[in-house]
Amino acid sequence: MDRQERRAIEKLLPFHDSGTLDAEETARVERALEADAELREELAFLHDLRTGVHAATEVPSAGDLGWARLQSSIRRERRKELVSRAWRPALALAAGLALVVQGMTIFRLNEQNASLAGGPPTAELQITFAPDAREVEIRALLQEVGATIVDGPGPSGVYRLDIEPDPAGDAQWQALIGRLEGNPELVEHVARERGE
Repeated sequence: MDRQERRAIEKLLPFHDSGTLDAEETARVERALEADAELREELAFLHDLRTGVHAATEVPSAGDLGWARLQSSIRRERRKELVSRAWRPALALAAGLALVVQGMTIFRLNEQNASLAGGPPTAELQITFAPDAREVEIRALLQEVGATIVDGPGPSGVYRLDIEPDPAGDAQWQALIGRLEGNPELVEHVARERGE
């Protein structure tokens, strides 16, 4: 595999890991993975990274139930006659962590409530821009196709886009993707979100 083909495969690895490649690209990447142990290691690293990022960004839904559980736990501890001094620092740490979780939950709920008027936008496309693409050119392209960035860039440089108005069928989606891919100086890769 030549250097240019390897770079192309490396750029497709995040999309392969997230399952957003079409059948032809998937087969191309899988052939390269079978032949190259370093690519398999890189894919494993990207998978672990994506899994870690998702796990780190999940906010527990503690809410009032979590707070009530913590208060009940604290009351039970107070009722015990013999509370070991060794447990007091751990209990203080747990209470502090609960306050942090509660604060994060309130913060996230406030963010969500701010966008409830129109409902949260849903991402319909994933796109990776060329590293040397200028912001003004990207903005013009997105306005031309009616796209809005709703998330990103992710750890692998992927942005998620919402399209208004939604294309009516597969042919219109393919035409839209073709228009985006027709700008290789700006766009490296475009794929529909899974489940669309």
